Formats: sequence, structure tokens, C-alpha cells
Amino acid sequence: MNTSSVMFALLRSVFQQKELEKTMKEELSPAVFCEIDTLAQKHDLGHLIAQAMENNGLFLDEPIAKKFLAKRSMAVYRVEQIEYELSEICATLDEAEIEYVPLKGALIRRYYPENWYRTCCDIDLLVQEEKLKDAVEILETRLGYVNHGKGYHDVSMSSPSGVHLELHFNLLENQANIDGLLSKVWEYTQKVEGSFRREMRGEFLLFHIIAHASYHFIKGGCGVRPILDLYILEKNMPYDKEQLAVMLRECRLAKFHEGLLALSSAWFDGEPLKEEFQGVERYVLNGGVYGTLENRITVGQAQSGGKIRYFFRRLFMPYQDLKAFYPSLAGKKWLTPFYQIRRWGRLIFCGRLKKSMREFNINASLEKGENLRVKEMMQTLELL
Repeated sequence: MNTSSVMFALLRSVFQQKELEKTMKEELSPAVFCEIDTLAQKHDLGHLIAQAMENNGLFLDEPIAKKFLAKRSMAVYRVEQIEYELSEICATLDEAEIEYVPLKGALIRRYYPENWYRTCCDIDLLVQEEKLKDAVEILETRLGYVNHGKGYHDVSMSSPSGVHLELHFNLLENQANIDGLLSKVWEYTQKVEGSFRREMRGEFLLFHIIAHASYHFIKGGCGVRPILDLYILEKNMPYDKEQLAVMLRECRLAKFHEGLLALSSAWFDGEPLKEEFQGVERYVLNGGVYGTLENRITVGQAQSGGKIRYFFRRLFMPYQDLKAFYPSLAGKKWLTPFYQIRRWGRLIFCGRLKKSMREFNINASLEKGENLRVKEMMQTLELL
């Protein structure tokens, strides 16, 4: 029995609110759920498998069911904790008269049958860059948040209760095809009456999910969650389909979107998957939520034109990529060699050398056939 097929049948039973077919129930066993546990854990879906087990009365007295049900309890707790912290942040920014845009799970969750169905690890919020300093100081002084430093597009913070906040000042991903439109995010938001909260229009929310998934896809994998998000939003959220199509064509993501929709139809509606997207399915399922280093390197080889070119691209990182690591380099391209040396020093003296050596070893050992398969997949999705 194919583990992924069973997992998606269980998920369909949750979102379509239908009991599993009798023939499938008869084929299931605690051992099968142990196999599902490994895959579900890679994609943070254990809480939904628990719901499917309960809905279908499957092995509820077995240790494996108790393991899944514990994940469901943790998911409920996590979402309640995040929702509470988000409400505190929003109230504080409203009081300070700072406009903000909730991102990702904070908006998507409302369209799921239950808010805890859509888990997340942190809170993502966008503010105007000129208001960033004020927002950080207010969250520090009024709510006790700790500032862990500024990155390429956000400030990393944490609450006294341990909830992680990514306070974005832009949505850029350092990807030329999508950054132009992502930089215009404020133009695609609308004010929520009675507060300083703004929310993305439906078509831009979908675009952001697709664009963000494409970024993670080429970095090693995007996981099942954004595809489930698309499935839920397509069915439950009103949006301008023509405007979304224009955005996707402009950013060369129309074929990628087609691939994601094909996966969502196969996984959550039980439709047959087109042969051209079967490699995409394997890549996503193998990568898990955060992707794998092997996937990222294989894509990197396909983009760079082989192992040797990938090696030198990683050794001498291009300016466009380097400034994402060091925002202070922006607008100072002539300083690139000095920042290359700074990066090498960080790799050698800050405990990253072992990871870098593992990357170069994987680069050298990957089979040519796998490289060609991934290159073909990326060409199918028009991501090269």
C-alpha cells in the first residue's frame, strides 16, 4: 500500500467530511499508520491524520493513535497561543497608529474548517519600512518582545512566552521574476475599518502564496502545506481570477501554478495526476516542509549548468545572492570581494565549515540522471 496515497485519502476524509471507503479501512493497520507518521511528520500534518483517525474510528486504543492525538492537542495549543499573541500585537500597533498587514497563516487560517487545521511555527506581519524602528521599539517596551536581529526582509523577534515573530518590512525573496510585484504589496491591500490593519486582496494573497512556494521550491522543496492552502482558498475565498492570471504571467509563474493545482486536485480531490507533474510530486513529498539539501543542490546544478559551475557559484557567491546575506552590501557592489572574504571567515570560524563541506560532497556525488530529471522538472514548471 502506497504510504502517500493512504495519507492523502485520510486528509480527503477530513476536508470532504466523508468516511473512508470500507475496502480501504480493511487494508489499514497500526503498522501502516507508523509509516504514515514518518511522512506526515515531514510535512507537519500529524494533527490532521489524528482527526481522520478519530472521524473514522481507526485504532483509537493503539499507541500510534495516541501519538497522533497528542500532535493534535499540540497543534490546538500552538494555534491558540499564536492567535493570542497576534491579537496583542495588533492591538499594540493599532494603539500606536502603525499600519500593518498580517501574512500567511494569520489570513489563511480563517478559511479552514477549524483554525487549528492550519498550523504555523510563527507569526508573520508586515509594516512599512519607515515605521519598522518604531514598531520594534513598541513591541519591545510594551509587550516584552526580544529583538534577535534584522535580516534581508524582516526583524526576528520572540515574545516572553516563546512565540516567534517575523516582522517584515518587505516581502522580497531575492528572485528577479517575483520581487518586482512583491515590492508593490501595499498597493494590493485594503484597510480594515476601525483599525490600522490592512489585508491583502484575495488575488494578491494567492499570488504571494504561489510566489513564496516557488522560492522554497527552488531552494529544496515547498512541502504539502502551501498546496493545501491553495486548495482551501480556491474553494472558499472570493478573488479576481483574471487579475491573478495576469500576475502569474507577468512573473512567469503560470506553469508553476498549474503544477500546484494539479497536485492539489490529485491529493485532495482524488483526481488522476498528469504524467508531466509526477516528478514534481516526488520532489515535494521527499523535500518535506523545509526541503532538503540534496534537492537544493540538484536544482542549483540545473540552474548553474553542472557540478563544477555550481561549486564555483557557491564558492564565489554572486552579488545578488550575497547582499541577501549582508543587507549592508546593497548599493555597494564594488565591496563584493571584501564581503566574499567575510563570508568565508564566517564559514571557517563560526562553525559552518562542516555543513559547507557536506554540501560540496553531495554536489560531487549526485548522479547525473537525477540532475537531468530535476532539470526536466524545472523546465516543465518554467522555473529555470
